[in-house]
Amino acid sequence: MSAKKIVSRYAFQSKSNPGLHYETLRYSDGTLTCNCPGWTRHARRVCKHTSGVQMQLMIEQQNLPTPMTVTTFSKGKETCRKIRYEEIT
Repeated sequence: MSAKKIVSRYAFQSKSNPGLHYETLRYSDGTLTCNCPGWTRHARRVCKHTSGVQMQLMIEQQNLPTPMTVTTFSKGKETCRKIRYEEIT
């Protein structure tokens, strides 16, 4: 059995601890994982970070305005995307 390939990484800053970042990974088969306490403890394996990534991907596919700022940055040899939520007015 081969390991799933990571196709995207997303970094989220913790709202309760600004020095802490959580990482959400998207794999080639479309699945998402997150290292936040909500995802690791939730039986259905869902959290606000994975839900946010799913929403962002749907918005990008439909070319709609987004409630998030997505910044691309390098982490070693990999490219990561940092997401910050914003209010749409």
